[in-house]
Amino acid sequence: MPLALVSAVAPPGMAPPTTGQRPRGPPRDATPAAPAASLARLRAVREAFPDAWLGIDNNFAAHSLDEAIAFGRRLDELGDIGWFEDIVPPGDARMVREIRDGIATPVAMGDEQGGSYHPQALLAFDAVDINRVDATTNGGITRLRPIVATIRE
Repeated sequence: MPLALVSAVAPPGMAPPTTGQRPRGPPRDATPAAPAASLARLRAVREAFPDAWLGIDNNFAAHSLDEAIAFGRRLDELGDIGWFEDIVPPGDARMVREIRDGIATPVAMGDEQGGSYHPQALLAFDAVDINRVDATTNGGITRLRPIVATIRE
């Protein structure tokens, strides 16, 4: 199966149409693409790779609940999007749940959230369809085991 990755951000100094690879490291200084540009990229990748799994990392670009749901509904119109990831900055699991309730595309979050509380907030609000975890933000492999066990419960 072909693999197609789409980023909602472009590396600094590169216009979105010329971007061929995701920048190395977290795109902390990257500028989020306009929603229309992200949707155009998703459509182009879907046309080029009709059988590929396709998801989108929003890189916390949504600034409000309404903005996140509006973009999520546009993703819904595309159909067959694997997940809408990192929609809003971590810390408000209730808002993430409201976004999940407002769209059909699966919501994925969690790998940017760490600490001993993770993933309790996302689980308590049943906020995500896919709970992502990252060993580097959650205490390494030793801490990851009980987190995964909690998610599976």
